[in-house]
Amino acid sequence: MYLFQLDHILILFWVGIWIEIVLDSLGISIINRLSSLWNSLINWLSSKWYEVTNWFFSKWNAVKTGLSSKWNAVKTGLSSKWNAVKTGLSSKWDALKTGLSSKWNAVKKWWNDLHPFIRQLPVNLIIGLSVTWLMINFQNLPWLMEAEDASMDWLMQVNQNIVPSIDKSGFPPFVVLDIDDKTFQAWGEPLVIPRDKITHLIEAAVQAKARLILVTFDINRAIPFGKGALHPQDKQLKDYLAKYAADCKAKQDDCPTIILFRAFQPYAGLVQTPRTGFLDETVEKAGPYIQWASAQFYSKNVIRRGKLWVRSCTADKQPEIVPSMELLAMSVIRGCSEELQTALHPLQPKNCGDNASYSQKINYELLEFCQLKIHSNIRNIYPRIIYRIPWLIDDKPPRLP
Repeated sequence: MYLFQLDHILILFWVGIWIEIVLDSLGISIINRLSSLWNSLINWLSSKWYEVTNWFFSKWNAVKTGLSSKWNAVKTGLSSKWNAVKTGLSSKWDALKTGLSSKWNAVKKWWNDLHPFIRQLPVNLIIGLSVTWLMINFQNLPWLMEAEDASMDWLMQVNQNIVPSIDKSGFPPFVVLDIDDKTFQAWGEPLVIPRDKITHLIEAAVQAKARLILVTFDINRAIPFGKGALHPQDKQLKDYLAKYAADCKAKQDDCPTIILFRAFQPYAGLVQTPRTGFLDETVEKAGPYIQWASAQFYSKNVIRRGKLWVRSCTADKQPEIVPSMELLAMSVIRGCSEELQTALHPLQPKNCGDNASYSQKINYELLEFCQLKIHSNIRNIYPRIIYRIPWLIDDKPPRLP
């Protein structure tokens, strides 16, 4: 089978050779024919490609020539316009400079003809206004506050013997019951302030129909006595205050408000906690006839600034804010105690729990109460104290006009 197929192939090969010999003898060659056809096709394509490229480059040159002429025309137009604008601006600027120069020369001549005092006045005003602006915007800087305090100290020394008249100043009359060294010695120099003496002083002020009674030292700490028992003097003071509040509530009488000093201790950051004592329950039930108030000061060896309120957390971890004696006394005299408490309420501590933050940030804001406007920033919380009444003159209290 294999030999038969090989024979057929050899036969076909020899037949092809004979056909090529015959065609070649007749002048006919398939390879030459195909070669001539291929060359003709290549020549035709080359001629057509040459024609296409010549046409494209002729069109492109025409476009470039048109665009170049247009761009040259645009550049020429813009250049002429810009030159015209520059010429116009230059002429305007020269005219403006000439006008300003003439005006400035006239102003200089007018200024030089003025009196030297008038010429110096605007400079002084600018310097004064600049200093005022700096003092207003940087008034909380320590060195500026110290300079202000020094000037206020000097002013108080100059006016220390000038006591304002009560009628002219509009201040309500007041009496200071001072427990001085002589009084303390007369009491036998006890280790703690005798509560019976304090009770008698408060009772005397009530009977004298005082409008307001302020106790400016801590009487809430019990005198050491026995376990679970009050000292007789502490019990006397507690019973008197409880009876006083009960009588005022029963009679609905215009009783004077008694403001007691509230002591504090640190709690968390800027927040404090009140020191508890034997009068806490009594004062809590005695409102508004008996109230707590703070008395804290900011000082560097000299008391110059008082704190208007204290942010605190009570023993049962409840937030509160305790106004100063001065602020509370003002609200009682003006009859706006509730308005004061409402205005100070947003400044209470946000958290008094076990995880109370030591930062306790304050949202500073403008407070309005009792016809006053006070900003809750650090400077306004600690206002400057102006001492106007000399304490002793020739070892005796001064006589008010």
